[in-house]
Amino acid sequence: MHTLTPKQCDVLKALRHHPVGLSPTKIGEACGKPYYGASAWASSALKSLQARGYVSRQKRYGTVLYSLTESGRVLAKELAS
Repeated sequence: MHTLTPKQCDVLKALRHHPVGLSPTKIGEACGKPYYGASAWASSALKSLQARGYVSRQKRYGTVLYSLTESGRVLAKELAS
């Protein structure tokens, strides 16, 4: 089984509902964090999830967006059930 922190699980669940991707701020806000701390809250989880191959980072329209990879989608689906 995968060893994930509660924060990483929350980030995967938030991204599951946004296939186009979200910015770190939007991810944090989707997880209930206030705007002023949302990006910082999400960043550490995103870095580790990206290193493990569960999320990808892309720059679109001048904004950095994170989205689930195929393995990330499978894991997020497992977490939701």
